[in-house]
Amino acid sequence: MTFLFLLFILVVTLLADWPWRSRVARGAGATLRVLLTLVLAFLLYWEAGIGIDRAWRRALVATDPVTSAPPAFPSFTPYQSGVTTMRREAGADIESIGPLVWAFVIIGVMPVLRLLLPRSADGQPPVGGRLTSA
Repeated sequence: MTFLFLLFILVVTLLADWPWRSRVARGAGATLRVLLTLVLAFLLYWEAGIGIDRAWRRALVATDPVTSAPPAFPSFTPYQSGVTTMRREAGADIESIGPLVWAFVIIGVMPVLRLLLPRSADGQPPVGGRLTSA
């Protein structure tokens, strides 16, 4: 599922950044890029919650708190158990936002890759089958 999500983001970003000839298509691509970024930012905020509070709330109601870490610690104090359980819950949160962070990386790198395309004399990227007028 993560691969398909990132592939979808890559395809949409390529379409948005494609060097279209039409000014309207380039404007639509820029609008699509902004909307995609805003949607991903909202999803990241929704998924990550506000700071550490989400992991803290889940650690309070955890049905399987971490109570020991053998062989060094045969049993934890309630404080150590709570901190370790919260660390486990925060780790799950970090794993869940990984695809969103990679999507932002794709969106951020695509304009840099577009700069590497060869340009023609009129400043436009070369497109196959160019028509010339006499």
